[in-house]
Amino acid sequence: GLLRDGGLLLIAATLALQSGLEGVVHNWTTTYLESGRGLGASQALFALSAFVVGIVVARLALAQVLRRVAGDRVLFVSMELSAFGIVMILAAGSSAGLATFGFAVLGVGLAAGFPLLLGYVADLYPAISGTAFSVVLVIALLGNMGINYFVGVLSDVLGPGNLPLYLGACLVLQWV
Repeated sequence: GLLRDGGLLLIAATLALQSGLEGVVHNWTTTYLESGRGLGASQALFALSAFVVGIVVARLALAQVLRRVAGDRVLFVSMELSAFGIVMILAAGSSAGLATFGFAVLGVGLAAGFPLLLGYVADLYPAISGTAFSVVLVIALLGNMGINYFVGVLSDVLGPGNLPLYLGACLVLQWV
């Protein structure tokens, strides 16, 4: 019955895009920055690390933020921060500092997606939250694999320099 619930499937689709976006950043950032933007390996790894630090710090702060700000508002601001981070990455060109800042902001922006949406799932299905989580997480992981594969195909055909466009497409699809 959960697979026929439109609300749950909408959350699952959103998390599939979120998971794909996070996975693409983890798997393609260094290739993008080294091959697509001409940065050194250490600079590319530092930018990827800034993304991870952004997620971790934001998720640690999320509990405090949610005590003062409604979850839907946090999610909206998170999407805005993600968009700003992607724009910064796109605008960075070969600037390691600007790219690193953009990836850090993107990490902060993406941090709230899973915790908030899984919280909504728990609220919708308190008696069977584990089962509902399983459905949502399987769909999210399938999205991650599919989107990463698709980005790999696109990068093979078009080159590695279009990562911000792929990230932006995933983000826009989440808003729709």
